Amino acid sequence: MSYVYLISGNSALKLRGLIYPHKEELDLGLAMGVSGGGDVYVSRKAAPSLTLVRAFAGVRDDDYEALRDWYADVSVGMKVPFTFVDADGATYEVRWISNLLEWQRDADNRWS
Repeated sequence: MSYVYLISGNSALKLRGLIYPHKEELDLGLAMGVSGGGDVYVSRKAAPSLTLVRAFAGVRDDDYEALRDWYADVSVGMKVPFTFVDADGATYEVRWISNLLEWQRDADNRWS
């Protein structure tokens, strides 16, 4: 069974389950286009960012409850960034972009 770590200050959570990296989307933070006069332009609209998409399955009730507490009390929903250590050991500074209410109960004692 795979696991990831969520770390913020003195708080750490080990989340176990089946974890599937879905995709990683890189946004370079650039706006590109053509002006009215036909000139091509590139400008910075934001700092580059990477969106990690991870699918979780088979997460036990106690781990899901700990994750809900983390979401409410440590990351304060989508507000506070934290360190995410992926199953392969790669470390990212992240913040949530989805809500835990989107998780579904699959069977007794299992969430995805």
